[in-house]
Amino acid sequence: MRLEPDYGRFGGRLAARSPLCVRNQDLIYEALEGTNSMTPVTPVPGLDRITFDPEKMGGRACVRALRITVGTIVALVAEGASVPEILNEYPELEEDDIRQALSYAAWLAREDVVSA
Repeated sequence: MRLEPDYGRFGGRLAARSPLCVRNQDLIYEALEGTNSMTPVTPVPGLDRITFDPEKMGGRACVRALRITVGTIVALVAEGASVPEILNEYPELEEDDIRQALSYAAWLAREDVVSA
């Protein structure tokens, strides 16, 4: 039986409501503008395993152009799955894929304080 995240537990669309997430998502869409949709894009420096392809998974952040989203990995970790368990269930992944998926999620959730 393959591990599948329970998205309902997190309310499904919480990230979409976050202004910070929207701001970071705009940065990603700016990076995608003018690119060939056949080539996965890596818009975040240092996270070369995180790719975006409008033709796969609705353009969501994926790992190495696979059909495994960052959200799937983060949800599995949040539910208590260990790295070895995830690698066992998703043999196409590598440990660095999981590390970069978590780093990307942290980048999306970072808090920038802007003075008024």
